[in-house]
Amino acid sequence: MNNLLLFDVGTGILIIIIIAIPMVFQKIKPNYFYGFRTKKTLSDEKIWYPANKYSGKTLIYAGVVMTIVSFVLYLLTTIPQYANIFNKTIIIILTIIILSVPLIVSIIASFIYLKKL
Repeated sequence: MNNLLLFDVGTGILIIIIIAIPMVFQKIKPNYFYGFRTKKTLSDEKIWYPANKYSGKTLIYAGVVMTIVSFVLYLLTTIPQYANIFNKTIIIILTIIILSVPLIVSIIASFIYLKKL
């Protein structure tokens, strides 16, 4: 089950490298497959690029949080006195929380920013 936490570490890193960084550096042109896609962002490049840049930054923060929290939990599960606390069910629940909460916060922040554009 510790491998599940390492999967979370990898997921956080991949979100940063593959998804977020190209958005921050505005390398993604308006499209229907990749980026912060809404009716508003797809309607105007002057909205697309700032919205995707901001969304990319929030995804970097989300990826960093995922990576750090997952790694710390992984380390805790390897310490014998703490390992007994983390059974399979708790690790699965924590994995879901670690992956979903930062992404949800990122999406909400991106929509709030989009309203300002």
